Amino acid sequence: MESFLKMDIFFFIATIAVVILVIISIFVGYYLIKILKNVKDSTDALKDEMHAAGARLGEIEKEITESAIFKFIFRKKKTRNK
Repeated sequence: MESFLKMDIFFFIATIAVVILVIISIFVGYYLIKILKNVKDSTDALKDEMHAAGARLGEIEKEITESAIFKFIFRKKKTRNK
């Protein structure tokens, strides 16, 4: 009879431990999902900014290569006919 009492106490304590672990796992999972969502939003915003910066750099390159000073300094040399 004493062994059954010990088994009941063990299973009661084990059940409480499992319930506590499940509750902790739920909280950790919830916050992990929130963190990953925040990271995804941040990387999406960064990607959009990178595309905008790339487009702006393309515009700046076009303006520089079409300027008169650039054309004067880096003009193509004429080739001679032999």
